Amino acid sequence: MPKPKQVLIVDDDTTLVYALTARFESLGLEVRTSYDGMAAVYELTIAHEDPPHLIIMDVGLPMENGLRICEMLSDDTLLMPVPVIVLTGRTDETTIRQCRLLGAHYLAKGDDVWGRLRPLACELLELPDAETSQTAAPSQADPTMDPMGSGDVPGPTILCVDDDVEFCRAMEMRLRHRGFEVQTAYNGVIGFWRALKERPAAILLDVQMPGENGEYVLREIRRHQLTRHIPVFIITAHTGAAQERRMRQLGASAYFTKPLDTKALFAEIDRHVKAPQTSI
Repeated sequence: MPKPKQVLIVDDDTTLVYALTARFESLGLEVRTSYDGMAAVYELTIAHEDPPHLIIMDVGLPMENGLRICEMLSDDTLLMPVPVIVLTGRTDETTIRQCRLLGAHYLAKGDDVWGRLRPLACELLELPDAETSQTAAPSQADPTMDPMGSGDVPGPTILCVDDDVEFCRAMEMRLRHRGFEVQTAYNGVIGFWRALKERPAAILLDVQMPGENGEYVLREIRRHQLTRHIPVFIITAHTGAAQERRMRQLGASAYFTKPLDTKALFAEIDRHVKAPQTSI
């Protein structure tokens, strides 16, 4: 019999922790708990041998801030792929923006917490959600919606993974001009983290980067169920038929070399991603 998936809940509200523990256990999950930031850091330090499959993290914790713990996770290559849901009473724009930058899913505490948390947790844990998810607040449970709760759907998100900061900035300007939302990552590990958390409509991926290279990132993207469907466009300064053939075999949707033919790239993006409506 396979071992049940594990959820780590980090929150100093004992009543909420007990309630969520019972709910998650009813789904057949194993639950671990921490009630302050330092206990959570210790729990995660020893978790390398048996990491959780999902982390529920409060922000205002005794002894350590939950967002700083999320920063620590983003720098840990073993724990980085673990999805994080920040469940907090804070609703300020800064907290929400920090969650997005760190690749965490933001969910506000309040009425019907479980009704909004359950469908997102089931999706991240790749579990069937037997109950209806219609009670989930779209602006919080759906990462494609505006986290400020306006209800407006932004353009599709493109993730640019490249250690060339100027190239990323240039691509961001051009893609935003075409109506896309843009996320950037300057190394392979953070790139995969963002892909897993944000699940963008498409990914622009360099090959040669510090740390894990584009080949590793592409392999991991195609391996994981949450990201394997995302089109990935390789953009590299290194030419060579052997490298292009290898990247296509790993699942690259298209292969471009620098200096980049942006018209060809945008045509390929439009072929794979439904273009947003713009006034341009």
